[in-house]
Amino acid sequence: MMKRYIAILIIFIPLFLLSGEIPENYEPVLRKGDLALYFNSGNFRFFVEDTSSGNRYFSNPAGEDPLANDFNRARLQSQLVVTCYTPEDQAVTLDSHTYSFLKEGIEARITESGVRLVYNFNTYERGEGDIPLMIDSRTYTLLQNAAVKQSVQISLERRFKYVEEAGAYRRYAIPDFEVETYLNLFDQIGYTGGNLESDRKRYAAFTNIIDENQRLYDMGLRINIRPEQDRIRFSVPVEYILDETGFSVEIDPAGIVNHSPEYKISTIQVLEFFGAYDNSREGGILLPDGSGALISFPSNRVERLPQYRQRLFGPGTAEVIRESIYRNSTLSLPLFALYRDGQSGFWAEIESGAEAASVFADTAGFLTSYNIVASEVRYREQGRVVIGEGNDQSRKLLFQDTPLSVPYRIAYHFLSPEKAGYAGIASEYAGLLFDGQSVTVPGRDLPLVLEIPCVVKKKKNILGMQFQVKETLTSFAAVEEMIDSLKSRGIGNIHMILSGWMNGGLIHSSPDRISVEKGPGGRKGLEKLLDYASAEGVEIYPSADLKTLYDRYSRNPFRTSYSRSLDQSVYRDYVFNRATFQIDPERPSTGVLKPDLLAGLISQFAAETEKLGFSSLDLGAALSEIWGDYSEKRECPPTETSSMINEALAGLPAEGAGNLGGEVPLAPYLARTTLIRAVPFTSGGNPLFAADIPFYGLVVRGHLKAAAGESLNLVSDLKDWKLSSIDSGVLSPFFLITEKSSSTLKETEFNELFSTDFKTWVPVISRVYGELNNLYGLIGNAELHNQFRTGEGLVVSRFDGDITVVTNHSGSPLSYGNHRVSANDFIVLQGDTE
Repeated sequence: MMKRYIAILIIFIPLFLLSGEIPENYEPVLRKGDLALYFNSGNFRFFVEDTSSGNRYFSNPAGEDPLANDFNRARLQSQLVVTCYTPEDQAVTLDSHTYSFLKEGIEARITESGVRLVYNFNTYERGEGDIPLMIDSRTYTLLQNAAVKQSVQISLERRFKYVEEAGAYRRYAIPDFEVETYLNLFDQIGYTGGNLESDRKRYAAFTNIIDENQRLYDMGLRINIRPEQDRIRFSVPVEYILDETGFSVEIDPAGIVNHSPEYKISTIQVLEFFGAYDNSREGGILLPDGSGALISFPSNRVERLPQYRQRLFGPGTAEVIRESIYRNSTLSLPLFALYRDGQSGFWAEIESGAEAASVFADTAGFLTSYNIVASEVRYREQGRVVIGEGNDQSRKLLFQDTPLSVPYRIAYHFLSPEKAGYAGIASEYAGLLFDGQSVTVPGRDLPLVLEIPCVVKKKKNILGMQFQVKETLTSFAAVEEMIDSLKSRGIGNIHMILSGWMNGGLIHSSPDRISVEKGPGGRKGLEKLLDYASAEGVEIYPSADLKTLYDRYSRNPFRTSYSRSLDQSVYRDYVFNRATFQIDPERPSTGVLKPDLLAGLISQFAAETEKLGFSSLDLGAALSEIWGDYSEKRECPPTETSSMINEALAGLPAEGAGNLGGEVPLAPYLARTTLIRAVPFTSGGNPLFAADIPFYGLVVRGHLKAAAGESLNLVSDLKDWKLSSIDSGVLSPFFLITEKSSSTLKETEFNELFSTDFKTWVPVISRVYGELNNLYGLIGNAELHNQFRTGEGLVVSRFDGDITVVTNHSGSPLSYGNHRVSANDFIVLQGDTE
C-alpha cells in the first residue's frame, strides 16, 4: 500500500496575538503584518487570519454539510478540482480530496514564504491486476501460512498452480468476490507494489509464451490484468504564499507532471470554497461582468439555476462562435469578491495567467450550504471540430499543443469592515491598478467625448449598375466649425475621436501605411485641423480598427494574416442585427488579425500618425479583447497575445501617442489608457445576478483624462443613461456626430446610426453637458467612500466633503430620509444627510 509522504519542516514561530482559540490540529506557519497563516498537516487544510479584525478565512468549510451529496461533499474538502479528457473525449472530473488526499498522495513542505503542497492525483483502484500473475515458492508458502481460514486455503490451491518449466506458481482467474480477500492476503505478508513490479519483470518471458499460446484461455479461464494506461496519474504543485503583499496562491505549470499523457489535463479549479459564507448573514458576490454584477445572499430563489461561469477577457479563438447571437458581456477586470456587507470578506485579483482563466460562482441552498466564488485556469485551450454532415455529424475535441506556460497566481486581499462593499473594493483595486496615480485636474471642466466619422463606402446605382462609392460624412473644415460651436456654448474640455479618415473610410485597409482621404480635405485639410485644435486645447485621437480584416478590402495575404482556431478555421467576427438577434446576412463576417501582427501594427500606426502631427491615438476595439492564434506553424495563446500587445504599447513614443484611447480596454492595458468610450453600464444579465453595479466605472473614475459610456445616439433612454453615468462616476457625455444628415448613412453598413447630425444634437449636447458639468464640479475630484442600493430603487453615493448623491432609478418618487427624489432623477446633498 502506498504510504502518505509528508515532508514538513517545523520552524519556531512565536505565538500570535489571536482573537480566539486556534482550531484543533492547526499550527502557525508564518506571519506578515496583519496576516497569519495556519496549516493542518493532518488534512492539509489551512486558514488565513486577519489579526487586525480577527476574521479567519478557511481553505475549506469545517463540519458536515447536510445539503451536499457524496460528490459535493468531496469538493467541500478539496482545494483543487481538475478536469481532464480521456482518449475517447470523455470529461473526467477529479477532486483533490478523493483522488489525492484519500489516496495518500499529498506531499507538504513548509517554506520560507508559506506552504508548498504537491497534489498527486491517481484514479487507479486496486483490483485483480494488482495480484501477481506468477510468484515464487517462498511467496506461496507465506500466503499459505497467512491463510488462516480453510476456505481461503482451498481457494489458494485452486487459484495458484505450480509450473515446472518456470519453477514458480501461476495464477489463474480470480472471481470478483475473492479479489479483496487476496489483496488483503498479499498486504498481510508485506507484498508491495515493488514486489509486484519485480515479479512481472522476473517472469515476463515465461508469461508471454503462455499468453501467446493462450493456454489459460484453452482451459476456459481468463486473466484480468488492468493495463497501466487505465490509470490517470498526474501531479500539481501549489504554493500558498504569505508575504509583504498579502496572501496568494500560485501554480507553476512547469511543475505539473502528467504520468498519463494520453489523458489531456484541461482545467484546474483553485480553492472553490475558500472563505465561503453561508446564508446566515447578508452579503454578496461581486463579478466584473460588463459594468459589474452582484449575486446577493441569502438567496430567496427556489429553482436551481446554472452555476455562473465565464472566461476572462473575451471569447478567445479556441472554438469559433458561428451561430449564436448571445455573447456574454466581457469580464474586463481579472478579479472577483465575496463579502458580508460592512463586516468582512475578500477580493481576489488574478495577477498572472488571467488570459487563460475563468471565474465561477454559485449560491447556497442547492448543491451546498455555501455561497462561493473562485477561478479556474485552462491548462490547455480546447475546441471542437465538427466532422460529417446532417445526422452523421460527430464532434472531435482538439487541444492546444503546448500547455500553459506562465504561472497562475491569485492574490487575495482581505477587507476591513469599512471597505466590505463593491465601492470599497473598486477603490482598493484602482489604487493597485493605477499605482495610486490620478490624472483628474482640479478645477478643470468635465470632458466631452465625440466620435466623428469622416468617410463611408456606400452603394449607388449608376446607369442601372451598382457601385461602391465613397461618401464624405464630415469634412475637416466642419470639425473646426463644431469646435467653434461647442466653445461658444461654454464647453472647453473637448476630446474628439476621428474615424474613417484614411485608407478607404470606416471600413479601411491595413493602416500600416496611411493615405488621408481626399473627400474630407486631404492631408492639408487634416494638418490645418490639427493646428487649429491644438491652439484651442482640443485633443484629437486618430482612430483605426486594427484587429479586423475585411476580406474585400484587406491588402494582407489571406493565409498569413488571419488568426485561426484550433480546427484551423479562420476566426471570424459576425455582425448581429439588433432587432432580430440573428446574424445580419447583409453584413459579411470579418477575420481577426494575428496577435503578433497586431502588436507590430500598433507600432506602425503610431509612427504613421505621428508623421501627420497627431499627439494622441485611439485603438478602438483592439484593446477590448484578448484572443489567440492556433495556426499549425506557430501557436500564440492569449497569454502570449497580452504580453506582445503590452510590449507594443510600452514602446509607443510619448510624443506621438501621449494619449491613448480605446473601447472598454481590458485590465492589462488600462494603466496605459487615458481615454475610454463605451464604458458599460449593464452586465450580461445572468439569472443569478441580483443587480447590475457600476464597478468598471468606479475603478477607472478619476484616473483617466476622459471616460464615457455608450454613445447617446444609440441609447433608448436618456434619463436612465444619465443616472447610470452618475452612479458610475463616468460623467463624460459621448456622442457620435457627423456633419451631414444621418440619411446619408442609408445603404451603408452603418445604417443603425439613425441620428448623428451635429446641428440636431448640439442643443442636447449643451443641455446634458451643462447639467453633468455642475455635478462634476462637486464630485469630480472627491473620493467616493461608499455606495449602496436600496430595495426601492435608490443608489446612494457618499463622497469626501460630506457630499451625497442619490439617484432614483424607479418610475415613482422616492424618499431618502427627509428628502424627496423625483422619478428617474437625482439629488445632491451636502452635510449631514440623516
